[in-house]
Amino acid sequence: MTDKYGVGQDPYCSPGTSILINLLDIHSEAELEEAEVELTSFRLKNFEPDFDNLTFAYLCHIHWYLFQQATKPITVR
Repeated sequence: MTDKYGVGQDPYCSPGTSILINLLDIHSEAELEEAEVELTSFRLKNFEPDFDNLTFAYLCHIHWYLFQQATKPITVR
């Protein structure tokens, strides 16, 4: 089965879906999107970017700050 990214079954997605495995154990795309918007909106309101420090490490820090548990880049083949 090819997923929406065209890579077949993504190992980071719940089996048979294109929904990323997540700590909330949500398997509905709409529910996951709603939760992501709520959680990241709250964090984004408190975020002050440092535009003088646009390195890959800093972009990873931004990603961690917004998504908390996402601690390292992932690769899909």
